[in-house]
Amino acid sequence: MGAEDQTLCTGRREADEDHAVTPNAIREKQLDGLRAFAAMSVVFYHYFYHYSLREGYYPYSDLLGLEGLFAYGHWGVQLFFVISGYVISLTINRSDSIFEFGVRRFARLYPPFVICSLPLKLFPASLLSFVPSITMIDPVALNLMLPFVFTSMDGAYWSIFVEIKFYLVLVVLHFNLKPFGTLVDRFLAFGVISFCSLLLLQYAGLDAVAKGIRWLFFVDGFPWFAFGLCLYSYFHDGNSASVVRLAIYALFQVILLSATDGLFASVVFSLAIPLLVYAAYKVTSVKRFLSNEKFAVVGRASYSLYLLHQFAGLTVIRWLATLTGAEGACSVLIALIVLGIFTWFAILLHKHFEVPCNRWIVSR
Repeated sequence: MGAEDQTLCTGRREADEDHAVTPNAIREKQLDGLRAFAAMSVVFYHYFYHYSLREGYYPYSDLLGLEGLFAYGHWGVQLFFVISGYVISLTINRSDSIFEFGVRRFARLYPPFVICSLPLKLFPASLLSFVPSITMIDPVALNLMLPFVFTSMDGAYWSIFVEIKFYLVLVVLHFNLKPFGTLVDRFLAFGVISFCSLLLLQYAGLDAVAKGIRWLFFVDGFPWFAFGLCLYSYFHDGNSASVVRLAIYALFQVILLSATDGLFASVVFSLAIPLLVYAAYKVTSVKRFLSNEKFAVVGRASYSLYLLHQFAGLTVIRWLATLTGAEGACSVLIALIVLGIFTWFAILLHKHFEVPCNRWIVSR
């Protein structure tokens, strides 16, 4: 399996160049199917639930019970983190240097991030909110370094900044600390140290410092990246003791941090999400379902869709509902139409902008 799985990390660029139905192409489609599922979970969460507490925010807010269907859609972000933990482990293990890894990640993330931020400037916003999109630096970090107030162009961008911090930590652990055990062991040590530091600071009453540690070392996101790292190590090295240790610790940390949705939901999703990724490679029926090209094409465009959908999408939905006077079920139809348009645009953006930019940057 090792050689076959290694092809995953060549990324979507090679998948777009070769549409032949080979085992490697199928595996790439499965992964994109998972991305499509994660993206749609988050989109429906934002479109039909997240802002429902703001009375009248949605044109379909009066449809009682509608929002309850999508209350847990935000767990799609955690699914993205698990996928990232798996795929980035593949990528970094085939990169010969920090520079090579950095170029691959830059080519994948930066061009879509900037181009998808441009349409948001059509809506009133501070010019400073565009700076994090140009630099890909978390506005929290910019506010600490510079005497200005920076905000993100879109609230959904927070997870991108978490991903970048994960990349930086993994670079240090993989390239600079190789003598100290396996990558799984090093990542476990990083998680234990950062989480214990957080607990000690909170116990000492240094809440501001603890909050900084929680943000800097992505304590809330750590378990999900760890699950992805565990899946990578399991597929390549088998059920080693280090994999079991990291998986158990990640579950333990999720339980201790469970505050938003409660303990039950946290435990259920911390088991279900990694198992879903596992099933995408090991359960034939799940493989075939997620490998459907209709899912794969959306999955390949999921990054652009994620970047575009929230602020711009909700603004367009409200504008069209006001313009047409649509209410109730008709306004729900408007939301679905807007989702279809944004998905179509993201697919075009991926095909005609993301892929060419990726090819050009990587080939330099």
